[in-house]
Amino acid sequence: MKHTKIALLVSSAIFASTSAYATQSNDNTAAVNQAGDSNQAFVSQSIESSNNTATVDQDGSTNQASISQTETSFTTSDIDQLGNGNQANIEQHDEISTSTATIDTTGDGNVASIRQQRGTQEEATAIITQNGDANDASIFQDSADGSLSSITQNGSGDTAFINNLATDHASATISQNIGGGNNATIQQGDADYATAELNQTGSANIGAIDQFTNADEFYDNSDSTSATLSQTGAGNNGYISQTAMQTTANVNQIGDANIASVSQTGEEATANLDQIGNNNQGFINQQAKDSTTATQTGNGNSLYANQTGSEHLGNTLITGQTGNLNSIYVDQTADAGASQSASIEQVGNENQATVNQSGAGQSASITQASDLSIVSLSQQDFGNSATVNQTGTTQSAIITQFDESNTANVTQGGSNNQLLLTQSGSTAGNGNSADVTQAGNGDSAVIAQVGENNTAVVEQADDSHGNSISINQNGQRNYAGAGTRFGAGSDIIITQEGSDNVIMGGGNTPSFYGEAVGAGTYGSDNLLMITQDGTDNRVYADAAHDQSTVDISQTGEFNEASVESWWGAENDITVAQTGASHITDVYVEGGVGNHVSVTQYDAHNTATVTSIGSNNSATIIQGSMPQ
Repeated sequence: MKHTKIALLVSSAIFASTSAYATQSNDNTAAVNQAGDSNQAFVSQSIESSNNTATVDQDGSTNQASISQTETSFTTSDIDQLGNGNQANIEQHDEISTSTATIDTTGDGNVASIRQQRGTQEEATAIITQNGDANDASIFQDSADGSLSSITQNGSGDTAFINNLATDHASATISQNIGGGNNATIQQGDADYATAELNQTGSANIGAIDQFTNADEFYDNSDSTSATLSQTGAGNNGYISQTAMQTTANVNQIGDANIASVSQTGEEATANLDQIGNNNQGFINQQAKDSTTATQTGNGNSLYANQTGSEHLGNTLITGQTGNLNSIYVDQTADAGASQSASIEQVGNENQATVNQSGAGQSASITQASDLSIVSLSQQDFGNSATVNQTGTTQSAIITQFDESNTANVTQGGSNNQLLLTQSGSTAGNGNSADVTQAGNGDSAVIAQVGENNTAVVEQADDSHGNSISINQNGQRNYAGAGTRFGAGSDIIITQEGSDNVIMGGGNTPSFYGEAVGAGTYGSDNLLMITQDGTDNRVYADAAHDQSTVDISQTGEFNEASVESWWGAENDITVAQTGASHITDVYVEGGVGNHVSVTQYDAHNTATVTSIGSNNSATIIQGSMPQ
């Protein structure tokens, strides 16, 4: 039998088409060598045989080589082709044990295919290497646990495809090098503990990895997948899709105008995205207990992340961008028992970060060191925390937090910064807190709080001009503080509706807007206007320097107003209290031409005005409300 095979192989040197067969035998070796064009070679080794080896070497163009090994074990197949337009095919199937298949082609327009399927098991290995352009390589492994599949292509316009089906512990790798316009896909279905790696070098490449397991229950932690995609060049597109209990995705892109997309579904998902270059885009979608780390370096980059948690599982997002014209969009959703965290860092100009979190116990930290940046943050339910730090010019931060026990800390450095912050839904002992610091000119801070035990503090730093602060609190036991220092032309407007509200600071001493900031305008041509409507409200206001206006209006009972003016001239202080048992204390020192007017209607009111200086005036009017 062995002598017959040798004879057939020898005849392959004479005829253009050669076939070799081995049936029900072991330790067989088949070798075909062909030189020339349009040749065909076929080797078949099958049926309960083992330790078989099949080799085909072809030198020329438009040749065809095929090896089939069926129901064998410890089999090895190898096809080498040199030339253009060649086709190579290896099939190992039906209860193959420990099989190895390799194909190596050099030239353009070649097609290589390896199929290991239907019961192939125990460390099946498939390797394809192609050198040249417009080549096509595919590997299909079915029910081949512990299999290894690898495709390497060096050229342009190549296509690579690997499919691991029902193959646990599968490892698949595709590498496309040198040229561009390549297309690569790895699919691993019903494959537990699957690992995929895809590397592409060049421009205009497309890479995709799709993994899913056959897990039926999320509590089963036995199923996991891991995918890594690396692309170097411009105009590349990378995509990873994973469905499993535990998924890990890593995407690394270097170049310009690249697009990366990650989609994960399961219990625990981790996505790491790193993009270096300009005008890159990153998209991450997770439905699980999520963790995302994204870094973009360059100009004109954008990132969008969507995370949805379930079964009291929280999400985590960490991003970073370095460059100009960057954008980050984050959307996190979890049930009431889960917490989510988002951390964003941007360095560059014209950056934009938008974070939307839903659930309880959300946390977001945004840092922008850039110009023309915009931050928009929306957090729902209760116990949320937001920290925003912007350094630059013409920035805007819009923060909306709902329900109770929310905290917002915002620091803006530069010119023309704007802030709009809304907190609502607090209850006794579960108030919201807003702390805002602004440095620059033309700044604007608007804070609205609804409920009880809320705190709002806004400080605008030294030499800050043309700024405005507006605080509106509706509820009980709220605290507000606002100060603008050593500037001019700034406005502070505070409105409180309810009882036991406080705007307090020092008292007969300069507060300098420290720990108990109160409400103060330390500068010239400033306006400070305070309105309180309710019972047992207290206010402290400080207007220092020249030509500033303080206007305080209190309606209700048992309200207190304390106003100071230091080292200034031609300041106007007006206090109007309507109701019973009010107290007003005004202290003016060190200036000239200051005017104080106190009006108290109804009964049991007390007004005290102390003025030290020249050409000052004080007027107190007490009595019943005019009809």
